[in-house]
Amino acid sequence: MSTLSLRSVPRQDLRWRAHMENALAVDQFLESRALVCSVLYPKLPSHPQHAIHKNRRRECPEWFPST
Repeated sequence: MSTLSLRSVPRQDLRWRAHMENALAVDQFLESRALVCSVLYPKLPSHPQHAIHKNRRRECPEWFPST
C-alpha cells in the first residue's frame, strides 16, 4: 500500500459517514419534491425493504454499505 493510502485509513469511517449523511439529505429532499415520482433509498422509511435494511445495520458498521 502506498503511504497516502495508509494515511487515509484512520479517517475512512468519517468519510463514509459524511457520504451517507449527504446521500440521505439528498434523498429526503428529492422525496419531498412533487416532480419526483419515487426515490429508492433503503434508509428512507418509504422504501419497501426499509425493515430489512434496519436489521442489516445491526450486523454491519454504520459506514459499511450493506445494500
